[in-house]
Amino acid sequence: MHDRKFIIGAVVSVFVIIVLLLVVLLFGRSGEDTVGEPENPFGSTGDVRDTSLVGIVPTGTTTSFTMNAEDIERPAPVLRMVAEVPVIGATVFHSGGTQTIRYTERGTGHVYDTPIDIMQIPTTVSGDTVTRIGESLWSPNGTVTLLRRYSTDATRLETYIDRFVEAGGATTTGGTQNIGARALPSGIVDASVSPDGEYVFFFERTDTGVTGYLESVELGIRRSVWTSPLTNLSVSWTAQNTIVVYTNPSSIAHGLVWLINPNTESVSVILAKQYALAAKSDAGGDKLLYSLQETAEGVTSLRVLTIETGDVVSLPRASIVEKCVWGTVDSSNIYCAVPSNLGDRGYLEDWYMGRTQSEDILYQFNIETGSVKVVLNPEEHTSQTFDMVDLVVSPNEDFVLFRTHQNSILWSARIPEAVQPGNTASEVEALE
Repeated sequence: MHDRKFIIGAVVSVFVIIVLLLVVLLFGRSGEDTVGEPENPFGSTGDVRDTSLVGIVPTGTTTSFTMNAEDIERPAPVLRMVAEVPVIGATVFHSGGTQTIRYTERGTGHVYDTPIDIMQIPTTVSGDTVTRIGESLWSPNGTVTLLRRYSTDATRLETYIDRFVEAGGATTTGGTQNIGARALPSGIVDASVSPDGEYVFFFERTDTGVTGYLESVELGIRRSVWTSPLTNLSVSWTAQNTIVVYTNPSSIAHGLVWLINPNTESVSVILAKQYALAAKSDAGGDKLLYSLQETAEGVTSLRVLTIETGDVVSLPRASIVEKCVWGTVDSSNIYCAVPSNLGDRGYLEDWYMGRTQSEDILYQFNIETGSVKVVLNPEEHTSQTFDMVDLVVSPNEDFVLFRTHQNSILWSARIPEAVQPGNTASEVEALE
């Protein structure tokens, strides 16, 4: 996902800034109108979030990642390398009573299934070879992936809808069939799959900006729902009735966040006038997790906006939205890979362009109780440091799946026993 999202260069034209301001005035309200200050469950975090990573709790013993014969059918360890080759996209879903990881191999495009909680040799779902894949965006239920493939001259990404069904009503992944891919228009800026896997939303570049389309996965029926003069846009679709669109985060330009209702086609600006904005909603579409640059020096923060009331809660650790995911069972939980080296202004651009890597520790935050928990400190299990991206929480909320930005290896981390309800952030850290 991150290979294609290059940040606008060092100079932001006056024209773009003027367009941003006009869009805010004409199509919505700024973030200043939505922000309230309720009591923060994490206590007073101040204007600038704490980026220190002190008092890490041990989460398990050292793990071997080689699939030996004696390992098969054993419970998955705390930290597990799911595949020994680069993976370009993955999801976790229920299949025949089992939580199943479905992933796309980067080099070949082959699709595999494997249980998340039991060590097994992966099952081949699709052996069709597809090369030059830059992205594989899976629906949560594993029925659809958007394949984004580099053209032969590597100048653009070509996008395809690839569908998978259970043959004859089978309830195991052994009955899964790939029923083929369908090409979407060329010139797609960004795309996402609906949570139920029945629709895709994508931006197609035009002579005057972009047009946003909704398309039925099964029928191919397409309709235009939005147009914009901007082209540097990203889309996130994690709530069935809420599509989140935001300008690609930049530390030198104000961003915008829109909400699109795919049923009514209504569009509203929900956040604006902040640097480095990016956002994703919870599964119910009631809350919005967003990251922003708080100071001119480049300090980044995470916040949660309650859309109906405008109340805002600040999380006590600094990260970016693309390193976070909402809980699947407890909607108050947020899981984030928190960098220990989140740097000064310009770090964001360097990270997107692959000029720097972060060293992450995986946290769980509960926005209702204020609890803060370390899920995974990679250095306690391996000599490697992980720059984590594309986090996925299992349906039972007992594992987190992620890829490493450095080499695209797929890992799973077992979520330890939850922090007792009612603990505040200060109490948890005191225990640590």
